[in-house]
Amino acid sequence: MHTLLLSAITACAAAQPDLPSDLPTITLTRDDTAITESCLIRIPPGTIIQDANNNGVIHIETDNVTISFHEGDDPAVPLSLTGSEINDNWDTFTGIGVRVRNASNVTLRNLRIRGYKVAVLATNTPGLTVEHADLSDNYRQRLRSTPLREDASDWLYPHDNDDRQWVTSHGAALCVERSENVTIKNITVRRGQNGIILDRVNHSEIYDNDCSFLSGWGLAAWRSSDNIISRNAFDFCVRGHSEGVYNRGQDSAGILFFEQCNRNTVAHNSATHSGDGFFGFAGKEALGQTPKPADADWSYARVGCNDNIFVGNDFSDSPAHGWEMTFSEGNVLHDNTIARNAICGVWAGYSSDTRITSNTFSLNGAMPYGQQGGAINIEHGSGNLIAGNMFLHNTTAVRLWWDNDTGLLDLPGVNAAYRGVTGNTITDNLIRVHKRFMPMFNGPRHEGRVFKGIWFQDESGTRFGSNTVADNRFNPIGRLEFAETDYEEGTEPDNRVRAPKPADPVLPELPGDSEPVGARPELRGRKNIVMDEWGPWDHQRPMLRLRERTANKAVYDLFGVSEQPTPSFEPVSANVTHTSVLVEPFVEANAPFHHRVTITHPHPGVHPYDITIAADGFSKRLTGTLINTTWHVQLWSYEHDPLTDYPAWRAEADDQNILRLTLPALDFNFQSRSPADLGMITNEQAANTGITHDRFAILATTTIPLTAGRWRIRTLSDDGIRVHANGTTIIERWTIHGPTPDEAIVTLKKDRELTLEVEHFERDGWAAISVTIEPAD
Repeated sequence: MHTLLLSAITACAAAQPDLPSDLPTITLTRDDTAITESCLIRIPPGTIIQDANNNGVIHIETDNVTISFHEGDDPAVPLSLTGSEINDNWDTFTGIGVRVRNASNVTLRNLRIRGYKVAVLATNTPGLTVEHADLSDNYRQRLRSTPLREDASDWLYPHDNDDRQWVTSHGAALCVERSENVTIKNITVRRGQNGIILDRVNHSEIYDNDCSFLSGWGLAAWRSSDNIISRNAFDFCVRGHSEGVYNRGQDSAGILFFEQCNRNTVAHNSATHSGDGFFGFAGKEALGQTPKPADADWSYARVGCNDNIFVGNDFSDSPAHGWEMTFSEGNVLHDNTIARNAICGVWAGYSSDTRITSNTFSLNGAMPYGQQGGAINIEHGSGNLIAGNMFLHNTTAVRLWWDNDTGLLDLPGVNAAYRGVTGNTITDNLIRVHKRFMPMFNGPRHEGRVFKGIWFQDESGTRFGSNTVADNRFNPIGRLEFAETDYEEGTEPDNRVRAPKPADPVLPELPGDSEPVGARPELRGRKNIVMDEWGPWDHQRPMLRLRERTANKAVYDLFGVSEQPTPSFEPVSANVTHTSVLVEPFVEANAPFHHRVTITHPHPGVHPYDITIAADGFSKRLTGTLINTTWHVQLWSYEHDPLTDYPAWRAEADDQNILRLTLPALDFNFQSRSPADLGMITNEQAANTGITHDRFAILATTTIPLTAGRWRIRTLSDDGIRVHANGTTIIERWTIHGPTPDEAIVTLKKDRELTLEVEHFERDGWAAISVTIEPAD
């Protein structure tokens, strides 16, 4: 460890504001530098300091130390602690910028840290203050989902963190662990995966921060309680979304609470355009999915993410839910804006004694999954109060239901407090639906849907009781199918006199003075969630993303430039002059400066490309390979199960009545649609052969001449797939599964033809089949 003896260093003449004028300045040039006294840190311009042993570049283990980064001589180019060059390589970043450990009352100010897995990591640091810092351009995962299809490997799974999985797997701009009385303010984070992680942090204040346009979580809290989180922007913390194609969120969130985060105040934050605006889950320990603590007094009777207060926040424009809180009790959701969330506004499964009051819910439920949708969905909830809310043009205002969740109801953490669907009160709400807003709810996910005010369902017919519905106002406007109430037999509520208006929640004094709610009005609407392989577009810098790649075509979208882009070629092959590059404006509603770049080649064979696209000072190099070939496809609706009777299933391909097609590529994102829906076959062909969106099979072959070398075969499948190369099986996932990528390498010792045979079956639900070939070196 290199320890700086600050007493021997000359004091800086131009100290940072709010620091003592006699603080010394040190010059940081090496890893493992220990700071033992307060100081200014100067980093020579262009210096890169890697954290070779992954334990931190700067180390602080002394109480009452304040450090601040020197601005540098050029205000336009502030000095930064940099661990790696920034060049589309965020997933390669490792190490820690600043490591604080076992020290009280440390202040970190004016930090600028980039190119690390974790910019700042603080453990056991009571009284820590981190303020006025830019922690952008640190680790983020390369995403494999595209605008046309979701990749299941992009899902986040935040359910385990007792072994620090969040920070070690996903990185963070700032992670604070096992600390009390922490202050985090005026932090900016962009172009990263996670902003602020709190791991067992209590009695702390987090305010006036802007951790937005990230691919994971704006703020994530684990076992953290009694904190105030106010006046922050956690917008566009999102993945797993392509408007109109898929909207799952993949467990990204503006704000995330997992595993017993209690009594927190969350007020006046903007958490829009995130996977969920807020995502709360009691935790695996709370449910009894992991062993309970050894403490003999520990009880399952009331554990979860309980008694948190959410006031004055904006949880809108999410791919999934505006506010999700499950298996928890006593939470308050008051005076929030919850609008235009794709699946629903509130998801509160198995949560009880929740107060949902005086909120505005509007236009939620345009892209539901199953019967989810609308403003409020509560499964197996009891004692909840839904009062004084305004419901404007949602597919459903309030839906309560009971279903047979095998296994969940037997968990000790669920069973201990379980009361069925009882004691809920829905009162004094305005429920309005206007016909002019109904077109946004068109499409296959809404087939047969009737718009409803209050909807009760019970598979058992016996689990509802003592629910009150009283004094709600229904206001349908225009001619539309609308049911004020829909009560299945056995779910009818008690209609009583309206309950007294609940008192507004009592809030502590809120720190901060910023006003993030409504501060980005020009970005309202999910259409402004534009993803590339690294995360959401920030609507500030130009972005060029791969939209679609098939064997014989590559399509890119260019955002944020007004000038007509011009392509230039690198001489990568003799046939480069035959490569066609079409650049054209692509007009979408409220999508300014959007161009589409399409690269094709007219001749059969393998055609690498290396093209630079430039416009408005922006330049981006595009490389790849086009492979023109012909696929011979057999398509049929199968009778024999391919998993239990494969020989009989395969023999069906010899039937003379099945469809035989010739296609230029094997790349179909069916989702829940049929081959006819995608234009693969005609409606008449589908009707004659019985091919629908389920239980269809594909057998496809192609032969293509390839040069000697290593070739990568990539697939995306849902459900089963097998790929054979010149008779050898190279990929096999002969199972029922969601969209899953696979790949294999084929090595050719000399120029020769490669014959690929692909077997694929779709059982039911979602479906996809894609096969691509590219050089592996």
